[in-house]
Amino acid sequence: FSGTGSVVYNGSLYYADYDTSLKRYDLSRGTVVARNHIRHSSLYLYNRGGRTYIDLNVDEKGMWAVYTTDKDNGYLIISKLDPENLSILKTWRTNRLKTTVSNVFFVCGVMYTMDSYQFRLPGEKQYVFDTETGKEYYQKIAVPSKYGAIYQLSYNPRERMIFAWDNGHLLTYPLQFLPDFS
Repeated sequence: FSGTGSVVYNGSLYYADYDTSLKRYDLSRGTVVARNHIRHSSLYLYNRGGRTYIDLNVDEKGMWAVYTTDKDNGYLIISKLDPENLSILKTWRTNRLKTTVSNVFFVCGVMYTMDSYQFRLPGEKQYVFDTETGKEYYQKIAVPSKYGAIYQLSYNPRERMIFAWDNGHLLTYPLQFLPDFS
């Protein structure tokens, strides 16, 4: 494994290997059943450090890979993946540098970023990218760190909650979307 960007989905563990290969490990069969390689995706890391070159996410709209390449000068790339064979279905280039972000999560095809993994107070405006419209904007997002360092954020579409790994503690955040009146 490389980094904290793995997910369990439909009976399989999806993860990025050290050589930036995506792998699908079937939990019932105990074997890797699909592979895909994302070229040149091992150059830029989140601002919290670590080894998350490719961050995998699942939401109501499917499976997503977030990464960057040297060709894209460190800007976040989003690819929608086929969960069966890990092929790339569609790709978007954002206007957000990976080195300015600590975590991402997806809800309904929308990527939300967090600038800091050490937020103590909620309410900072964060970068958002909607894959359906291709629009980018900033929105207040509250995912405060209770223990000082959130190293992984994942949205669970079944639970409709965000799960966070905060300095050795598993935390959950129920979602509440409010209208933006600005």
